[in-house]
Amino acid sequence: MQGAIHIVVPIAWALTESEARAAKFLATGLATAQIARALGLSVHTVRTQLKSAMAKAGVHTQVALVVRLYAANRPAGDGARIHELGDAR
Repeated sequence: MQGAIHIVVPIAWALTESEARAAKFLATGLATAQIARALGLSVHTVRTQLKSAMAKAGVHTQVALVVRLYAANRPAGDGARIHELGDAR
């Protein structure tokens, strides 16, 4: 499929299959309600999965989770710099 985003979740994060799937959908730009609809889950369930994924990835926001996913998936040595976003609480 042309234009598809392929995201690999780092094994070190120890995400469940459900958490990883929700995080990957988030990384494609979908909102929580859209992810829930796509997966046939409640919005509450998706939020819970994303909160767990964020905790395991060591971040506090959905934006920071996506940044960490993209940072983990960039080719090594490509010269690209991705700055971690600070978590505002």
